[in-house]
Amino acid sequence: MTTRADVRNALADLLEAGLSLPSGNVLRALPGKFHGMTPVVLVLSGGSGHDVTSFDDVTPRYLLDVKTYVLLGKADDSEWSSEDSEAQLDSLDAQIAALVEAHGVHALWKSLDYNGMSRVEDVMSIDGFVYRRETTRLMAECAE
Repeated sequence: MTTRADVRNALADLLEAGLSLPSGNVLRALPGKFHGMTPVVLVLSGGSGHDVTSFDDVTPRYLLDVKTYVLLGKADDSEWSSEDSEAQLDSLDAQIAALVEAHGVHALWKSLDYNGMSRVEDVMSIDGFVYRRETTRLMAECAE
């Protein structure tokens, strides 16, 4: 049976390959510190369901939280502004949408879809750096 970890890792692999990010900026777990890294995309488990269908088959459904963090400002870059942060969030949202559309069917899932609208949260401070965060919830329905 396909596990949530299998699906989460496969999605992280797709995001690593498909997003225009520096190497190492797609993470599969919460890091201890970000160290000012930007942007950062986390692929985290968001829940699961295991529905029994007719003939006692189980259809696993896994929720995945894709969390995008973008620095609101950079201390070493006077040219970086909050408008740049918004533009980067917008760009990553579009790239994630294209990847979800292109990989709606995969060897590990029969469908990958959005589970509601994404949510952009107010400014957060992590390790003394100020970030904006967008959370995108996806649901993968597996064939097993």
